[in-house]
Amino acid sequence: MSKSFPHVNEENAPEASKALMKESIKRLGFLPKAHEVFAISPAFYDSYLSMYGNFVGNTSLTPKEQNVVFVTASTQNACEYCMNIHAFGAEASGLSKQEVKDILADQPLSDQKLEVLRQTVSSLLLNHGQLTNESKQAFFESGFTHEQLLEVLLGIGSKVMSNYANLLAESKPEREYS
Repeated sequence: MSKSFPHVNEENAPEASKALMKESIKRLGFLPKAHEVFAISPAFYDSYLSMYGNFVGNTSLTPKEQNVVFVTASTQNACEYCMNIHAFGAEASGLSKQEVKDILADQPLSDQKLEVLRQTVSSLLLNHGQLTNESKQAFFESGFTHEQLLEVLLGIGSKVMSNYANLLAESKPEREYS
């Protein structure tokens, strides 16, 4: 068996992944290279799409806040593929180019609420899900809720799945963010 991950398409993907691939193409307008890896395992692909879809479609976080979670998690997990793809999405959500560059460089954001969110995501990842009482207090005093803290975990969970899969597959960015 080859050490490198195969990429599948709509012709050679497992049957259960074919409908998921069509759903991705319909939603995104194309099939990202990462999805060609995810589709190897229908269970993984379906779980990822469900987590991602719930995070972007069913949480109370704003699109800007969601993208702070995505870019921060991808940066902390050192997934170049996801850092690049989410950098483009972050700008489309309303984050400035400077804010995106700051997150990618693990630098503070000028918007205090978004900075607390960035720090919270980083702390959760670096400390294996644990936050200090001071970090929790800062999160809640910034106007976030307990519900949103759990929603942040949902976003992180979807990023852990995709970041780790892309790292294992050695996925290269489809285009560079600059």
